[in-house]
Amino acid sequence: MSTDIVKFSSNQRTFSSAATKTYVGITLPFMFFTFLSAYLYYHCVKRKENLEWSEFDEDPEQGEFS
Repeated sequence: MSTDIVKFSSNQRTFSSAATKTYVGITLPFMFFTFLSAYLYYHCVKRKENLEWSEFDEDPEQGEFS
């Protein structure tokens, strides 16, 4: 199942563009979804944190330590 992208055998170097296309076709979508999920997680955590802080800002009658 494994395919060498660059194969070295007896002083001869062989490059496989099909293996490179397969590698890129698999890894780029996974990298995209990894970064997208990290961004979404960060965005959700920051939004939740901002909502928690905004609860304190909305009611000025409560005082500083309530």
